[in-house]
Amino acid sequence: MMFLFLVSGWGLANAACPLGPVHLEAEGLQKVEERLVLHDRLEGCKRIDLGNRAAMTIDKIRVRIKSANEKVVNLGAGRVAAVGGRWILQMPELRPHDEIRLRLWAESLPVEPVWTALGAESLGPPEHTTIRWVDGGDFVFGPGGSVSRHTEQRWQTETSRGGVWQYWLAAGAQNIRCSAQVDGVDLPVSVDGHGCGFQTPNAGTLSAEMSWTQNGASASAEWTLGPGSALIFPDNSLRWAGIEPTAGKQGLHFEGPGFLSTMLTHLDGQEVPVVAMAEVEAGARNASIPVPGLGLAYKGRTGGLEMLEEILGLVREQIQTGTLVGGHPLKPRRLMAVKRSGWGTPWEQALLLSRYLDQIGLESQAFPVRPTTTGAGLTGAPDGYTAAVVRATEADKIVWMEPSCAECAVGELSADLWGGAVFSGLLRHLPKAPAQSVK
Repeated sequence: MMFLFLVSGWGLANAACPLGPVHLEAEGLQKVEERLVLHDRLEGCKRIDLGNRAAMTIDKIRVRIKSANEKVVNLGAGRVAAVGGRWILQMPELRPHDEIRLRLWAESLPVEPVWTALGAESLGPPEHTTIRWVDGGDFVFGPGGSVSRHTEQRWQTETSRGGVWQYWLAAGAQNIRCSAQVDGVDLPVSVDGHGCGFQTPNAGTLSAEMSWTQNGASASAEWTLGPGSALIFPDNSLRWAGIEPTAGKQGLHFEGPGFLSTMLTHLDGQEVPVVAMAEVEAGARNASIPVPGLGLAYKGRTGGLEMLEEILGLVREQIQTGTLVGGHPLKPRRLMAVKRSGWGTPWEQALLLSRYLDQIGLESQAFPVRPTTTGAGLTGAPDGYTAAVVRATEADKIVWMEPSCAECAVGELSADLWGGAVFSGLLRHLPKAPAQSVK
């Protein structure tokens, strides 16, 4: 079954946009149209819940955001992500009086009731997680690479009543296996590409086990362990930062609560090359070809630090902050595409600002930054660098800017960026906060 869903709205939506979810009929072509006026007082809208990911497939989506100054931002299927059990449309923050027009083509799927049950329980964090990396032959990490990551998890908990339980996996999980028991009695389980679901008939001791493989695995990862949770790496060929492994255990055995960063050093006896920083720097250069121009109003103009406020304001006028769905925050799109789309990640905004400053003859560099509140990271691992800044230099004067921080003036950064780690061969950490420079 195919259908068309159309929504139009005026105003500023709140963080969980009051549009959707989509309700599909059992059969037949549908067209649903809604119009909604949103109030200026509400906070910026960032996401729209489109519906249950087990019950529908999304074939095509078109989103058009028109601002009060007639600027248009067009979004497509690349903005849709599987978040838990929902299809979520991730959106740049909207501004007052923006108009949203959304068209969605989707098909309903036959689905077992366990996946659509209201009030379903979540298995929550597992007691034990075991991680192994497997190479398919080419020894290539990352999206499209030959290295996959195999995960095994175990739970045991006391239930006070019967009910439906769900555990949703990230999109793309393969070779999913699941089992569940109550007081040692096996339960029927539903296993598909979304995860594992089952129903407990009564109270008792619930035990569950699950395993799956995720292709295109990275050599590095970050983990937050809750109380009573253990993370196990049978092969101890890794570097780590954060909580320390428990002595006397086979392999590397980390126990929560705490935060952990890991990076694989060897796989099947072969050394894992540390190439992420070189790839990020190459990606930044490639994203700048062709260089996005400042525009005719700046043709022939040159200047120094006195122009920073003007150029920073131009970037913020052109670009709204958004999330790169399904991609890494340090793998930017072409800056020309960023400019056309009207939204960008913090790293894309920093690169654009730096290229603009180059055109007025002002020396500058863009740097990815790991907020100090994120926890301990590992040298060479690209995880956790969710912010970005620009350093402008004139003679012996240095000025820092954070284009994705709307409240930060020239020379000001978010409080948790000062002193933060920098993912660059030019700089290891940002300086500590000077007076009158923290937002």
